[in-house]
Amino acid sequence: MPEALKSNSVAEYEKKCFAQLENIVVLVRGEMTKLNRVTVGAMVTIDVHARDEVTQLVKDRVDSPEDFAWLKQLRYYWQDKGTFERVDTLKPNTKMECKVCIVNSTLLYGFEYLGNTARLVITPLTDRCYRTLMGAFA
Repeated sequence: MPEALKSNSVAEYEKKCFAQLENIVVLVRGEMTKLNRVTVGAMVTIDVHARDEVTQLVKDRVDSPEDFAWLKQLRYYWQDKGTFERVDTLKPNTKMECKVCIVNSTLLYGFEYLGNTARLVITPLTDRCYRTLMGAFA
């Protein structure tokens, strides 16, 4: 998505989000185990929220990764080995890491297992909670 913002192609990315959701609908309509259905259901909830946020970015004509409308989103980035200095050791990272960012807060993802449960919808209040919690942890 940052590349889409930099290249002013957020509307094309929005189309990609819609197409991916349509493909998932086809998948869900097929036969699935109960476990897979719960997993895909949770992913659909997250993807629908992401699609809605991208649609809002298009409507607001956001065209920079520095725009607050983008920065306020919960974002995940893969960091290659040796590409950043860890704050706990002050040494370069020795393995590929996933960092989580929102506004000016950044944390390394801990890969906690939260179980495979159904997911409720994501609302503006959910987003506000993510911003508050990340700000408190960072």
